Amino acid sequence: MITFTEVEMAIGAIIAMFAIIATCWGGIKAIREAIAPLAHLFDTTQENTRDIAQMRKDLDQMANTMGNYDEYFRKDKRELEKDREELDDLKRATTLLLRGVSQLIEHALSGNHTDELKDSKKSIDDYLYKRN
Repeated sequence: MITFTEVEMAIGAIIAMFAIIATCWGGIKAIREAIAPLAHLFDTTQENTRDIAQMRKDLDQMANTMGNYDEYFRKDKRELEKDREELDDLKRATTLLLRGVSQLIEHALSGNHTDELKDSKKSIDDYLYKRN
């Protein structure tokens, strides 16, 4: 037959078991609450990693585009330098022509300036020789 003391002991054991379960459950709950911010941090880190990968991809694409622009600028610079040389050449030619015309007008007016006409002819001939 079961005595009252045995029933008390059985009830005490059951209560102790529930107390242990409640304590463990409390510990598990505390651990879950402590891990929750870490899970959020992990998710944020994954999002940031994806964002950084996309930024690197965009940056590489921009670098390739800038490389193309650099080549365009170098080509334009070469063409501008060529145009500058041609303009300088045209300035020299115009100066020589104006000097020659001035000498011809002076010769027509005064009948003199034959030496200046010879110098102008030589300058024009030298220019044409160097140009071609």
